[in-house]
Amino acid sequence: CAPPEVVTHKECSCQFPFAFGGGEHDTCIWDTHDTPWCVVTDQGCGQGTFVEAGEAVPWDYCVTPPAPTEPSHQTDQAPLPKGYIPEPAHRFCGDSMGQWTEPWHFNDMCASGVCNYRCKGKIFCPSCDGGNCACVDPQPSGGTCGDDTNRPPEYSNAECLSGRCVWGDCGVLGCKNCNGGACLCA
Repeated sequence: CAPPEVVTHKECSCQFPFAFGGGEHDTCIWDTHDTPWCVVTDQGCGQGTFVEAGEAVPWDYCVTPPAPTEPSHQTDQAPLPKGYIPEPAHRFCGDSMGQWTEPWHFNDMCASGVCNYRCKGKIFCPSCDGGNCACVDPQPSGGTCGDDTNRPPEYSNAECLSGRCVWGDCGVLGCKNCNGGACLCA
């Protein structure tokens, strides 16, 4: 059985299996990066290249977050108190101190219907706990999405009225995450 096709941030296809660091990998890996990545099939696609066995090998970050339309994300919400009325956007959402740790668990707490990561620090925040999520107003095409998430655009699709957050102009060096307006609503 062939592994499912994995599409990357720059819409390349992952090539499985691939060799890296003396091993063979049939899934995206976290080695040397804080976001999972893979070797891609097209030399002109991806974030760049690395040298393996004397050859330049193209790579890109994998698209790995759960799809926002997956039923569990719509129904697996934290229970809300009877008569709860959401407050305006930008209120704090998601500090659960329990099993509910992902922003989509708290969408019902936001007037906009969208709670997403807003990491307080400059490093990856693993969950909403500690104030690392906030209510967000979905943006029209061309609006920024995913700022302060410390994540790639796929984690911020719900922040866009189109349902799709994509890389903006990342320049020569490319982007690691959406911080600083690096991602835009399609």
